[in-house]
Amino acid sequence: PGGTYAYFVTIAADGTPVFPYAMGREYYGTPAGGNVNSITEPVTLLFEGGAEKGSSIDAIQTGNDEITLTWKAVEGGSYQLETSPSLRGGSWKTTLSSVNPEQDKLVVDDKTVALSRNFYRVKKAAVAPYDDSGFVDNNIFTTTYTFRFPANLPLPENINSLTVGAQEVSLANISSYDRSTGIVTLCFNSTTLPDGDHQAVINSTHISENFFSIGGQKNILLLIIDDWGIDASPFDNPTGIALPKLPNMDALVRRGLRFTRCHSQPLCSPTRATILTGRHPFEHTVGNPSNSSILPTSELTLPEIFTAQNSRFGMAAYGKWHLGGTANAPSVRGGWPEFAGIRRGGVTNYTLWDKLENGTTTEDVTSYTTTDQVNEGTDFIVSQGTNPWFLWMAFNAPHTPFHSPPSNLAPVGGYSTSGSSNSDQYIRALEALDTEIGRLLTVVDLNRTNVIVIGDNGTPGQVVQAPFGNGHAKGDLYQGGIHVPLFAVGPDIRITGTTDKLVHCVDLFSTILDLGGIDGNAATAGFSTHSQSLLPIFHGTDTASRCVIAEKFGDNNGNGRALISDVYPDYKLIIFGDKDDISDTPIFELYNLPSDANEQTNLLLSPLSNEAQSAYDHLLAKDLALGGGYSDSPAGSFDTIYIELPNRTGPTSPPNNLSVNPTAIIIDGQSASFVAREDSSGTAQRYWVKCSLTPGTGGPFTSATVTFPNNPNTGGARSFNSTQIIANP
Repeated sequence: PGGTYAYFVTIAADGTPVFPYAMGREYYGTPAGGNVNSITEPVTLLFEGGAEKGSSIDAIQTGNDEITLTWKAVEGGSYQLETSPSLRGGSWKTTLSSVNPEQDKLVVDDKTVALSRNFYRVKKAAVAPYDDSGFVDNNIFTTTYTFRFPANLPLPENINSLTVGAQEVSLANISSYDRSTGIVTLCFNSTTLPDGDHQAVINSTHISENFFSIGGQKNILLLIIDDWGIDASPFDNPTGIALPKLPNMDALVRRGLRFTRCHSQPLCSPTRATILTGRHPFEHTVGNPSNSSILPTSELTLPEIFTAQNSRFGMAAYGKWHLGGTANAPSVRGGWPEFAGIRRGGVTNYTLWDKLENGTTTEDVTSYTTTDQVNEGTDFIVSQGTNPWFLWMAFNAPHTPFHSPPSNLAPVGGYSTSGSSNSDQYIRALEALDTEIGRLLTVVDLNRTNVIVIGDNGTPGQVVQAPFGNGHAKGDLYQGGIHVPLFAVGPDIRITGTTDKLVHCVDLFSTILDLGGIDGNAATAGFSTHSQSLLPIFHGTDTASRCVIAEKFGDNNGNGRALISDVYPDYKLIIFGDKDDISDTPIFELYNLPSDANEQTNLLLSPLSNEAQSAYDHLLAKDLALGGGYSDSPAGSFDTIYIELPNRTGPTSPPNNLSVNPTAIIIDGQSASFVAREDSSGTAQRYWVKCSLTPGTGGPFTSATVTFPNNPNTGGARSFNSTQIIANP
């Protein structure tokens, strides 16, 4: 600001840009010669000044009732001369209406001077168009667009071909080129491209991850289905005992891409907050659906970003809010310009409920909730006309209370169940929901709309079915609580069928921003989001390393964190503990999911294989790097440590003879001294070891290994990983 900026380009004698084009911080070539302090050869001045250059008086000459004034001006500008007899209340009048400077000098003669004193000023009225010959041909460069490629692009001098769609693009039209990040900005003629999405391709092998779209922005429709785990999905669990008929969603699945390894949070409120913010529960603080779990106003949400970016998308949310706050919370906390639905987690009666609409509550609404929500959605879509829109449909069906939905919402051939059991009613509620989703889709142009469907958490425990059960359902960190259906269909979903990519509901945040054409990194600067866009998966170009994080806290039941990483995709670590209680001792469980879908065998109760140990170490490191306090042992300096061992019998169990002492105790890499075979109450115990560390060694402690002499009968090794560590200050 206030300075002079020079930008240099390289051109041929005829003015055509040549390599390396823009000369900035990077120079491709070998510089030669020394410093240049003056120009000795003849110089032709083509232009001086700039459009924002101010006007200042340069010279004044008078004589014979004539005055000649010279101002410094902008070459190519057009000025008007104004005069006034006084600066105090005098009126300015235009003496000359159009004066053009010679290069950067504006000279005017006033031969009408009749007063002994006069005041003059000039105003710049216009600037002529710049001569851009040799640089920009408006018939060629109609569009400038930034493409994102995988990193490590070829050197500019090694580019042999460059296309956008089927159009050849001259190398001279590269506006910026960053090999390391893969960010390339091109100028090209978009008028010759047909409607659709077009990738940029370099040397036939380097293909952009994003597309240049013609024909307007695509709509975004997000459908969130309450309490729907994969066990209740006919697409994910085709051999299930009791499954609903979902013909409308089935049509979407057949047309789109289904994810076989999608995960959510274990409860509905944390999932909604996670999608809205792109952050994990320990960051957005919504850990459960209680009254104290309220989405903070300090969180940055999807609709707030769309609004801040001056997006053209119309936006609305209908259905279930369930993120706390007052009646205007969907607007104040969520950023939604339009909301209608239910404020809390569910209704007591699907046909007698209180409806919240933009801060106003209407009591005792008698329309079926799912039908009412779809009515709102269809009205909104129709009202948008040809404008792009983003619609968040968060259904509360098939959440409890279990009920029999209206008969007119049955699929063709009738409901698949007629009984009164919880399972029968749950299935019918899903089938009625599918019917209403079909009605919503009648006003949706699937050629112009990207549709994403996801379950918000696992199936309720009352109706959960194989492969889950035995308490592993909604509300749990086990797979029955977090493994949910996810599928997507639309013009930006270019891969169809199924994918086993490991994804999480948090990834919908950046996915929706990408679908809306918003730079998520720039829009969320200052916020530590953990969302990885699904767009590369939609396009078949994904190479990202992905990790699932599920959390629950503040519920006094099953609090903790679960982690799955695609580095060791078969393994899952669960850390049960209260992240906010410094006296709490975490409990660790490790499972092999392909062989133990319902997580019944904690691998940490037996010696780990090399692979399992590596997976455990990797996932524990992920947890520690993420933070949040789940794996922290009680704070403080510790003298005495109690280690619980796997509770099992047989030749590979801890010695039954309590006089057999360990030969080695290692706690987080530190050697501890054996004290006794007893628990923290002082009771002699086969499965507990009391030991000591140097006072002040501190914590937290995450793992321990206790080794006893080999079994005297079999010679087998007896080394055990801890299942619990209790540290006493």
